[in-house]
Amino acid sequence: MAGPGRPQKPVDPAAGEVAQFARGLRDLKAAEGMSYRKMAALAHYSSTALSTAANGDRLPSWDVTKAYVTVCRGDIQEWHQRWSAVRATLTDDEPTPQMRTLTSRDTMASENKVTRNPAWRRSVVITSVVLLFVMVTAYLAYNKKLDEPVTQWKDPSEQVMALGDLPPVVGNWTAGGMPADLGGQDYPQTLRQTVDSCTQRRAAVEYNLGKRFTRLVAFAGIDDNSPNATTKASIMFQGDGRTIAISQLTFGTRAQRLDVDVSDVLRLTIIVSSEGTDPTCKPMGIDLAQATLFPTPAPSVIPTITSPSQEPSG
Repeated sequence: MAGPGRPQKPVDPAAGEVAQFARGLRDLKAAEGMSYRKMAALAHYSSTALSTAANGDRLPSWDVTKAYVTVCRGDIQEWHQRWSAVRATLTDDEPTPQMRTLTSRDTMASENKVTRNPAWRRSVVITSVVLLFVMVTAYLAYNKKLDEPVTQWKDPSEQVMALGDLPPVVGNWTAGGMPADLGGQDYPQTLRQTVDSCTQRRAAVEYNLGKRFTRLVAFAGIDDNSPNATTKASIMFQGDGRTIAISQLTFGTRAQRLDVDVSDVLRLTIIVSSEGTDPTCKPMGIDLAQATLFPTPAPSVIPTITSPSQEPSG
């Protein structure tokens, strides 16, 4: 498996269509700047399967190729055409195990033994068939395993993704990655949207989740440094145009822990609105702290995030 300190072997595009295809996959990955470990968390395929897809030894299955291209934000239709074109040029998608060619000396010795001992001949035939069956079965099982999706994760922290690491497709936050005070509690990582009661009452940010996540967990509140102590606001979450969660925020109260179901959501829109009236039109900061996206976990894993004031759950 490719990873830090152990780069993949070089691929020579002149080696053929499969090598050129692998080189293209690597270029796509490099342009996105993703590691195979992070790709595996998003694609639900093992890092071994993904790195093998780009090693140039054989054409990967379309399912693995599609997962690879999707997490690297490539053009699925274009890559399917490229994959189909390479497949059409291959006379045999899978290499077959090679048997050693018998020399004339081996043949003569075998014929002499067979002539002398028919029971030995039957034993050789049966043994050869069994060995060949074992070799082919092991080979097919190994190649099938490379393409199997990951069905269980050992460490939930390897799978989660901070919302701030996902670039918005529409709009943006006023600030990100900064500490904030919400209801007297310090939060080290927040996304902030600034609104007011006059000219900027509403702000929205939209993300492409690609239907890869099931939950968004975060803490929301009005920043303690907002100038108007009577301000109120709301934060709404829409999945593909449908409202899936909404929360009312009041200045000075503890941050609200949000657990938003984003299962099967392609586009997630987060809308922040000012709900109060302030004749001074002073801006207030609406903070989304520790916003974390979770893919579908293994049955034994229940991912959680906690407030900085709480002890981490076991």
